[in-house]
Amino acid sequence: MNQYGNTQIGDNRTEAGFRLGFVSRVRIDEDVAVNAASVYLNAVNETQIKFVLYADNQGAPGGLIYSGSPQTVAAGAQWHKQDDLGLSLMAGDVWLGVVYKESAALYFSDNIDNAQSWLTVNLDYDNPVTPYPVEPQFLVEGVAYSIFLDADPLPQPQFINMPVIKTGPVFAAPMVRVDEDSGGDTLPVNRRVFRA
Repeated sequence: MNQYGNTQIGDNRTEAGFRLGFVSRVRIDEDVAVNAASVYLNAVNETQIKFVLYADNQGAPGGLIYSGSPQTVAAGAQWHKQDDLGLSLMAGDVWLGVVYKESAALYFSDNIDNAQSWLTVNLDYDNPVTPYPVEPQFLVEGVAYSIFLDADPLPQPQFINMPVIKTGPVFAAPMVRVDEDSGGDTLPVNRRVFRA
């Protein structure tokens, strides 16, 4: 199983609350079947989150691909995981994040080459918008939230090299028929035997 995203617990954190959405760009280098999503956050109180996944739209989050079931998280800093996403993704960029029912802090690592993340306000927890994001929005370069996907490579089609078999001319056998009057002998189809 491969992991895509930032699997490290960052040294920084972003305080978030209701109607805040966070996504990080995740680069997938092959076609995969997604098994799970994980995020590291610190909830002040017990709250609910949803994992969300958006397509890439020219370097920004685009249409909604996936919105997870509400997941209750306990207070405190810890990893949270959602299994059984049931997704297949083609190689390329996607945007993975969470939306919150109440406040929580999402950890992140900064100064990462080619990392990008978005923060969006006024994002409806009950109906994450598509296309993402909603105004106002903030693109943050070099920042990757502590969030990732577990995925398995999809099997690639197998091509078999079949040998070329050369044959000589093919001749069709003459058609025959069985005539009851001939005692069961097989005869060319254009011949018949008549009883005297």
